[in-house]
Amino acid sequence: MRTVPANSLQIVALARLMKHFGWKWIAVLTSDDEVGVQGGQDLKKSIEKNGGCVAFMDKIHLSYSTGRIRRLVETLQEYKVKVIIIHSSEVHTKMFLETLASQNVSDKVLVFSESFTLTPGLFRKEAWRIFNGSIALSPRAMDMPGFEQHLHRLHLSRAPADIFINIFWEKVFKCKWGGLTETSPAVSEGDGKAPEKCSGNETIGSLNTTFFEMSDLSFTYHTYLAAYAFANALHSLMSCKMGHGPFINRSCGNTNDLKPWQVFHYVKNYNFQIRNGQNISFDINGDAPGAYDIRNAQMHTADEVQLVKVGYFDPGQGEEVHVNMSIILWSRGSQVPRSVCSESCPSGYRQAVKEGKPACCFDCVPCSQGEIANNANTLGQRAHGLKAKCRILQVYHRKPCLGSPPTMSGNWTRGRGRRSACAVLRGVRHNGESRVARLLLLHV
Repeated sequence: MRTVPANSLQIVALARLMKHFGWKWIAVLTSDDEVGVQGGQDLKKSIEKNGGCVAFMDKIHLSYSTGRIRRLVETLQEYKVKVIIIHSSEVHTKMFLETLASQNVSDKVLVFSESFTLTPGLFRKEAWRIFNGSIALSPRAMDMPGFEQHLHRLHLSRAPADIFINIFWEKVFKCKWGGLTETSPAVSEGDGKAPEKCSGNETIGSLNTTFFEMSDLSFTYHTYLAAYAFANALHSLMSCKMGHGPFINRSCGNTNDLKPWQVFHYVKNYNFQIRNGQNISFDINGDAPGAYDIRNAQMHTADEVQLVKVGYFDPGQGEEVHVNMSIILWSRGSQVPRSVCSESCPSGYRQAVKEGKPACCFDCVPCSQGEIANNANTLGQRAHGLKAKCRILQVYHRKPCLGSPPTMSGNWTRGRGRRSACAVLRGVRHNGESRVARLLLLHV
């Protein structure tokens, strides 16, 4: 059982996000493990189902050599993709992202799956700018009443035996608390000098908020949900009255000898509400209702990266993603970056797929005489996975137009003799995936 969404849901969310922004020429990088490879294959299928193409797919791993990573960056440049989906944890992407930054590759939009947690402290500071304008999926998070206040009240002097606070304190304040521990550094990482002793006057509130990633507490929130689910199950089990229980002969669990399967019964079969008002339940597969927040990494200063929520994907509210375009900050300009293999064909041209290339790569070929293009650009409407094709232009000969009937869209006189013509555009007929414009020409 889990409180985070199933991996299959984020695959759908990523593909729908590509469709929403009109990105059809995409690179996919996955971690070099079973989860990453399978996720990459599923993502490729979902992108193609939504009308896009995966131009390039490869694996990344923290053990890869510098030379291999550089060749990967060169290949991405050759394919001229503008959008890169990274389906991997941040640890495996460190060398790749820092290589992009060192080579000043700034014309790409990075899209991170939920596997990636934006942790600026993991990367060299000069590489932070590579995140500016990137898009990230994260499991939907809601308010946790009192959590931020709890963080700011933490102090090592209140819990000197807590090894986790000890490690945290010495790491973020670069000092040594009391005697050296197995986890505290003997020397500082920078100049080789021994760290100063912690004064006890350090406060968490004085730290840069980037370190805490307070703008993205998605995984913290889902841990919070799991703790609530377990606590609620224990409470229900211990409140059970004999003769009204859920087990054999309507018995209850023995509170002095709790069994995991008894607690599990309560977790999976009960709905409950947490303090922020959210209702939690689990389906037959052990999944809680899943949804994703869409976040945009924004750097307004060189020292801070903010993750701003700009939209969401909630299957319970429809199949499309919802994005507030006005608050997104792209790395270059205010317009949505384009990532296509071939631009749409102009009026009078049809698509001719290039041999050995994906369907998104095509040439624009003029329609033959007597044909008219049905591509969306010709009709002044946006294409949604439709291919521009040529249709036979149907021409009907009629008797001369007399006067100016109401259906006449125009008439003109040529030479001395009057010759009238009438042209009527009967409109656009939608028929499945084809669009046919029928033009009737009436002349003498």
